[in-house]
Amino acid sequence: MEARKLTVPYTYAFTDHLIREKRGASIDFYRHDSFAKAIGYPLPIAHISHTVSKRGTVRGLHFTDTPPGKSKYLYCPRGALLNMIVDLRIGSPIYGRYDVIRLDQDAIRGVFLPGGVGHAYIALADKTVLVEMCSTDDPDIEHTIYPLDPDLELPWPSAIEPILSEKEMNAPKLAEYEVPAKLPFYEEWVEYYESFLK
Repeated sequence: MEARKLTVPYTYAFTDHLIREKRGASIDFYRHDSFAKAIGYPLPIAHISHTVSKRGTVRGLHFTDTPPGKSKYLYCPRGALLNMIVDLRIGSPIYGRYDVIRLDQDAIRGVFLPGGVGHAYIALADKTVLVEMCSTDDPDIEHTIYPLDPDLELPWPSAIEPILSEKEMNAPKLAEYEVPAKLPFYEEWVEYYESFLK
């Protein structure tokens, strides 16, 4: 597996070679050794989710209190989606910047997101599947920001009508998390995650 750093610090995209033969194809979407070498520590997996979405479904924008945070390693084995990865850490040198990375069944790649980073996606095809391997499963530390908030300036595809749940439609906008500050603080965040590297 090959790892590539993304714009948002401590986030990575992983790729491997798809092996095709007469029976079909196979790929390693996750390898413990390659993953730990890239980010500096192994991912403790406490929860794995398998989500199926129809075209236009938007999920997120989610983030977690950090510490303790909720790290994720995700991939798309069926369909296609656009991942939006947003730096929501107050005090970060690139606060508000984002990565957009496409995941699909043809060029299968994995993406690692540490806790405290914002994450949302839109399904580009019906029956799109996203698999998320998570470091914890604690709803009490999870929060949602209205994903279509203009202040986020996320490049949602204009040709697809977004489908949001009632929870996401009524979620607070970014400004409501900024004042008073309810987002992770960058320095505290870095200190916490670098403790895993010792």
